[in-house]
Amino acid sequence: MAAEGVNPMSPFDDSKRQGDVWRVLQGAPEAFVAPFDEGYRLRRDKNPQLAVRPYTAALGVAQEAKREDWAALCFSQLSRCCGNPAASTMYNEQAIGCSRRAGNDLLLYHCLVDRAELFLSLASPDRGKAAEALKGAIELCKKGVQRMEMLWLISKLRDVYAGARDTKALTELLTDMLAFGRRAGDLVLQACCLEHWALVVTDSEPQRAVKMLETAFDIARRIGAPQKQVQLQVFSMQAYLNYGDFRSYQNKKLSLESTYTLTDSDKASIAVLDKRYRGLVAAALSTFLVSLT
Repeated sequence: MAAEGVNPMSPFDDSKRQGDVWRVLQGAPEAFVAPFDEGYRLRRDKNPQLAVRPYTAALGVAQEAKREDWAALCFSQLSRCCGNPAASTMYNEQAIGCSRRAGNDLLLYHCLVDRAELFLSLASPDRGKAAEALKGAIELCKKGVQRMEMLWLISKLRDVYAGARDTKALTELLTDMLAFGRRAGDLVLQACCLEHWALVVTDSEPQRAVKMLETAFDIARRIGAPQKQVQLQVFSMQAYLNYGDFRSYQNKKLSLESTYTLTDSDKASIAVLDKRYRGLVAAALSTFLVSLT
């Protein structure tokens, strides 16, 4: 487990949560803010174990003042710096409980994401518990809490379900989120769900995947996202190869190359598909020639 208990690459690490933290601290007494700030400084300076003492001191002030929101902050930070998986989980559970009692959905949201990261960073990841935490965070997003992070959460949960090979749960997630996106009129969310879903079924149901990708492409065109349009069409080319539609593959490739300015990454992806295309065509030709003899 990482020393601080969470994935340092999480978009919910200090750089993005700091504003949320300081909003909670507005009006807090110096007796609380001083040790809390010291703990943060020590964590920022890569001394998480040394931060335990000041955070614990701040927690004592919060509990004496009966401020569940301040206590939630302290438990959350202790979870992130104690360096012990069992203790991190215990502190995180305390933070979640305090956030709920404080009625602070924003704190609860951060604590749930931390919980997911905790379980995913274990030596033997507990994907089930991580998924439950991420689902809880998504439900808060639906209520308007950190709505801009919903796409990241869906991608994260998709990876969790994929790692657990839980196609049923993944399908239920994408069905629910696509329906929510349609009710909310959120075109970006709809396109995201269709893209994820298409990639799930591209091997088993490539023709269905193409239809989803075409719908997502139409949305990307409506909202003016040319790079996403290219990406979706490259995915369609992959699906065409999966069910041997070589004509559509070539037409899509020609359309891409004549309509868009392709990046080096786009060209590299197409080159990989072209190599597969040539192999499939050669195999099909070989099979045909054998059938004639």
